[in-house]
Amino acid sequence: MSLGWGLTPWGLSPWGLATFSLLSARVLDTNTVIVEVSAPAKAQAAYATGDALNPLVWTVTDTITGQVFTVLSVSAANNLDTVFEIHTLEHLGPHVDVHTVAAPTLVSALGAALFGSTTLTFGGVEATENASTAITAKTVDLENAGTYRITSAGDYAEQSGGKITRKLILRRLTTLPGGFFYLTEYGLGVRIKEPVTLAMLVKLKAEIERQVKHEPEVQAVTASLALLANNTVIGTLRVRLLRGTDTEEIPLTVGGGIQF
Repeated sequence: MSLGWGLTPWGLSPWGLATFSLLSARVLDTNTVIVEVSAPAKAQAAYATGDALNPLVWTVTDTITGQVFTVLSVSAANNLDTVFEIHTLEHLGPHVDVHTVAAPTLVSALGAALFGSTTLTFGGVEATENASTAITAKTVDLENAGTYRITSAGDYAEQSGGKITRKLILRRLTTLPGGFFYLTEYGLGVRIKEPVTLAMLVKLKAEIERQVKHEPEVQAVTASLALLANNTVIGTLRVRLLRGTDTEEIPLTVGGGIQF
């Protein structure tokens, strides 16, 4: 007599492979969700189809408000490729809101699709008066100083912290409003060599500070601006990051070119 492969008593799928399913999800901080899967997931490249490191594989939603969060990046949280940190651009909702994380196209390291539900629910961020300023989304980017630099390990060098924050701020300030259709509040649209008048200075300072505060790594920002005789604005952005207590001093010139 022959027996079929069976299902739950041995944790097997109908094809005899170990069941690959979503196990749990929880909030790590204001911009990070931790998701655990039952078997090693495919985790090779952030651009690969079905890869756990690909931000397009994941969807994070606040089911109370309907907000769909922008997934910036995904990183492995253990060496087994069974736990992943999903980093979002926007802050997650409060703990009373029900959130969902979905990964319908995620595949295992062996190429198996998810077995059972492709969605998990979890609560939002717990309110606390003594929240640590050292916790934030781990935003990283490839270091590119003219050419991409290769490390001694043979991988691309990455930037994080103050270096990547400078690049993100520059992109935000020079991007026209609506430049990213899904980020309706993104972009200041400061043009290169655009003259600035005294009447525009106060509004420009307030708008720069408002825009920079939207960056996930930024805890606080102060813009100090001065108008020169040739209608060029010079000044400094004092940016305090969520991780650590250091303040980034970013020189700023508007008119004659924006420079950092």
